[in-house]
Amino acid sequence: MREIYINQWDYFDQIYFMYLMREISRTLVSSSTRWRNKLDEIQKVCLCIGTLLIERKDLKFKELIDEVLAGNMKQLELQKKLPKNASQFTTEQKATAYQQLQFLNRNSKEMEQFLRRPVKDAFKPTQFQKKLEEHLGFSLLPQTLCINYLMQCQSSRAFVNFGMGNGKTLMCICIATHLAQSTQTPVFIVGKNDHLVLRDEKTYQSTITGMGIRVNVGEWDSKVGIYFLTQKDVEQFSEDMNFINTWQRGSVVMDEHDWIMFDGSVNQMKSVIQLLQPCHKLVAFTGSVLNQKEATILNDVFGVREVTFPSISSVTSQRRTHLTDILVPSTLQDYTRQLISILEAQTFKTPVVIVCQQSFPQTESILKKQSHLKVMIVKNLRGGKVEASLEGTLCLKNQCGRYGVFVLSEQQGRGTDLKSSQEIEANGGLYLIVADVFTKRSHEQILGRVARLENKGSGTI
Repeated sequence: MREIYINQWDYFDQIYFMYLMREISRTLVSSSTRWRNKLDEIQKVCLCIGTLLIERKDLKFKELIDEVLAGNMKQLELQKKLPKNASQFTTEQKATAYQQLQFLNRNSKEMEQFLRRPVKDAFKPTQFQKKLEEHLGFSLLPQTLCINYLMQCQSSRAFVNFGMGNGKTLMCICIATHLAQSTQTPVFIVGKNDHLVLRDEKTYQSTITGMGIRVNVGEWDSKVGIYFLTQKDVEQFSEDMNFINTWQRGSVVMDEHDWIMFDGSVNQMKSVIQLLQPCHKLVAFTGSVLNQKEATILNDVFGVREVTFPSISSVTSQRRTHLTDILVPSTLQDYTRQLISILEAQTFKTPVVIVCQQSFPQTESILKKQSHLKVMIVKNLRGGKVEASLEGTLCLKNQCGRYGVFVLSEQQGRGTDLKSSQEIEANGGLYLIVADVFTKRSHEQILGRVARLENKGSGTI
């Protein structure tokens, strides 16, 4: 806590920090049985709350601290899993965001009516958003433009490019929750694979149920609720006419619609599009740039064009990602030399994340020989288990004073949320090594693992 107290004093509300220290002292003096002989656990709790003091400006900290000291860890565990709260836009930044929105959608009929609003109205949160923010524990101001646009959108089809690492999955949850409440019909959140779907359901389950909406994963019901399904789930359920009837009267929210719709053969693309066409309401998000053919398909099949929202970094004028080099090793020996050279220098500063597929066996073999490095292979883990396994180790150093090296598969590299810390950010953010050649869409997704929201990041391809 000394590090937080001295180095981060200007970043959080000192009143809450002193309240935390005072209440912990009182608890220890009173010889509470809950905390007796548990100094290590107290230290972890204090560090966690200290981090939240920096990242969650709108959280009700007194209530949280009281709950934790009383032995109720539920709210603390929830806040640890939720994404970092981006800083609030200033009046000038709101104007910048609105100008960028106008420029990015200057030829968009879909955005024409919304752009007639004054800036202050475009950023004005609705009562629904305020209530949702209470359950999340932080403000959604950077996402308000998109939320307001989708809530007033008259079209039954909306395709949104929300950028990479700007809270796109959070947007899916917001809109799905709004649709479930406003239409009183089932809402299906469709993800590409079970890794992503399981992760998102686990992260946001309590938020959704807190809004009075049932939630399930891998299953569906005709009752009002939010149902997390993979693309494969939808294809299997589509053989059931009861599901088709429910699907057609409900709403569908897609996370990474381009990955779901366009990543496959022509017949697969046709099958997915045919499934999506009859649903009552379709809202689809992506962070990747569509090519001309994909954009034409959206326009021809669904009668709409994709709308694009400015990234947080473009509004705040912060360059968050820096790719230092593109290295092309000609032999395994060359690859080994380059990889070890990077790790030797970088692990003293930040954790290193390696994403690979074809070169996974070689990379794993190389790293097993580096006993001085803390290496974690998470290839066989899925869904929330990946984040859970990384959560307690990503920001820790070994006895040599080095951060860890974390090896992810392509699928994990496309959908794992990696936490950071103040020290890591001060050293440039998480370091990413893309060890194989992937498709353009996969490549963009993998690069999005670092520099998420307002964090920094660097790397080597």
